[in-house]
Amino acid sequence: MGNCWMGASAGDSAVDARGESWEAGRLYVCNSSVQPTVVGINPMITIQSVHQTMVNLLVTD
Repeated sequence: MGNCWMGASAGDSAVDARGESWEAGRLYVCNSSVQPTVVGINPMITIQSVHQTMVNLLVTD
């Protein structure tokens, strides 16, 4: 976790809120690496929720 942070700008993250890379358009990261740190003992539900939201945003674009 934390290898490809999600953020508001290219200066402090690798991908935007939809998981799209700031440097390579149409490249999406949809795994636990977009989270900056471990969110709990078993982050499975959080990871699934974040990535389901990302997929829903991709489908509606």
